[in-house]
Amino acid sequence: MNKCLDEKIKEKSDKILELVRNEIKNISQDEDEQFKINRWIFARLQGDERIVKEKIKKELYGESPNCNMCKKDLRPKSGFHIHKLDQNRGYSKDNCVLLCVECHKKCHHKKK
Repeated sequence: MNKCLDEKIKEKSDKILELVRNEIKNISQDEDEQFKINRWIFARLQGDERIVKEKIKKELYGESPNCNMCKKDLRPKSGFHIHKLDQNRGYSKDNCVLLCVECHKKCHHKKK
């Protein structure tokens, strides 16, 4: 993602965060309630992303239950990860592959 786009995304995201933080303060009775509301919203946003990832993972597995790098059979359905090819893009079927745990670790260690 180019730097110009990153700044636009950051600016938009910061505006949304400011609105949400202010709304949480306005409706909360105290700091404990603010904390709980913040945690609830955070968990729901993470859950939304998990749903998207799981759908893509199932589709890719249905097409080929093999590691995209070493071609290891990923059956039974455990011990494999979904990996984004372009880390600057979101989770989509055309931007993701299935990798066994070992290959996923190798893939991330190459970038360091």
